[in-house]
Amino acid sequence: MEALEKKKLEEKEKNPERRIGISSQDTTEQDKIKISKKSKLTIDDIHKYGDFPLEVIGRFTNIVTLDELSKDVLKEILLTSSVSPLLLEQQKLAKIEVILDYTDEFIEAVINDAIKKKTGARSLKSTIEGSY
Repeated sequence: MEALEKKKLEEKEKNPERRIGISSQDTTEQDKIKISKKSKLTIDDIHKYGDFPLEVIGRFTNIVTLDELSKDVLKEILLTSSVSPLLLEQQKLAKIEVILDYTDEFIEAVINDAIKKKTGARSLKSTIEGSY
């Protein structure tokens, strides 16, 4: 989605006569990226900038853009969620009388790996499973 939004922003910048509001010249590049991430993509945007045929795009009923999860949110999911891969692993091992213990450094490493993968909470599971 970021690539589509970037293409859309670049297209807007090519047409200076259409510049108003957020695409004005006094807006910094960083501000433009932040603003464009919050803007809502339309089916036309995905078709025009994403090279997807309308037949495929039409099958999506909702198009949403999501923000990345912060370290704090990922940590909360990892340590308190009922579907936490870490807690589920502890429960599985407890059935065979194995105690799974972890350090703060391990938690931090799992969270950093999840952030690098840019797939949100889903990457927590793959990181936990790949750690043993």
